[in-house]
Parts: sequence; C-alpha cells; structure tokens
Amino acid sequence: LHTQPGYSSARDYRIIRKDGAIRWVHEFVTNICDRNGKPEYVQGAIYDITEQKQVEERLLITQFSVDHAAVGILWADAEGNIVYVNNAFCRLTGYTQDELVRKTLFDIVTGFTREHRKAFWDEIRSKGSKTYEGFQRTKEGKEVAVERSINIVNYAGREYGCAFVRDLSGWKEIEQRLQHEQYLLANLLDNLPD
Repeated sequence: LHTQPGYSSARDYRIIRKDGAIRWVHEFVTNICDRNGKPEYVQGAIYDITEQKQVEERLLITQFSVDHAAVGILWADAEGNIVYVNNAFCRLTGYTQDELVRKTLFDIVTGFTREHRKAFWDEIRSKGSKTYEGFQRTKEGKEVAVERSINIVNYAGREYGCAFVRDLSGWKEIEQRLQHEQYLLANLLDNLPD
C-alpha cells in the first residue's frame, strides 16, 4: 500500500502465463483514502491489451516500411496539398519532408495545374487507379522523368491520392542510347555496298 494520499499509477507490462504464452497487460492502481486522507486500501484493475499491442506493432512496422521503401511515396489531399512523403521521394526531389508537406502538387508536378486537378481526380476515382509517365520538379528546378501509379483512398471521411513514384531517368538515358545505337546501325547497314 503506497502511503501517499491520492496516489495512483498506470503501466503496461508483459506477463507469461502458465502455458508459456506472453500477454501484454495494462495495470491501473489507486489509493482509496478514509475521511482523514489516510490511505485505507488499494483499488485497481488489470486489462489484457495484447491485441492492442499487436496492432500498434503492425502499424509501426507498416509505417517504417513505407518510410524506407525503395520507391517514392506521396499522399496528397483532394485539394492538392501534400500531406506525406517518404524518404525515397525526398531523395528524388531534393526537398526535406518538412519542406514538401508545406507544398502542393502544383509546386512539384510538372504540368499539373489547379484547373487540371478535378478532371484528373475524377478520372482516377472512376478507373480506380492510374499509371502514367511524367516529370517531377526537383528543388533545384530540374525535371526528372518518373512513372506515377496513383489511387485514391478514403480515410475518416476524406479522400487522399496515394502515389508511388519511380525514377525513370536512368531508364530514359538507356533508352536514348539504344535509340542512338539503332540509328547508327541502321545507317551502317544502309551504307553497306551491295
């Protein structure tokens, strides 16, 4: 019995049951005092919170996986305000996460305008998703070729565009070199003596 009047505590901890199963519990304890303020007895409860802890762990793993995914991930609201970006998207654009969540899609997506937003959003909503190639504007003003796969998710009564953004600049360079080599080869073949 803790001797301080009005004392209470709450804590989470693990227990091991007789069958060896590990469970998480939440314990709440408080002193009940007499009329003079002297602690008389302790009242408390212990709740099994194992499922809650498992859900929290899955959410943490999911968030960690999204934050560290190899492909850029961006979430924006229906008005075009950026609400989340992962580390790969920051590396692609050269912005920090704090800088990007203060921007809109109109600031960083080449050719995307406020007038275009509603029709684009409606198209994704009607089709369920959209994958296309475009350009991403970096902090330095450079245009980077990307592939975007976008779908709309509803959460807590609001719509969000969830985009997976893949850097194509390396592929585009390879494609250009191949086209140039095909051109050279075609010229060489055309100029061979009969």
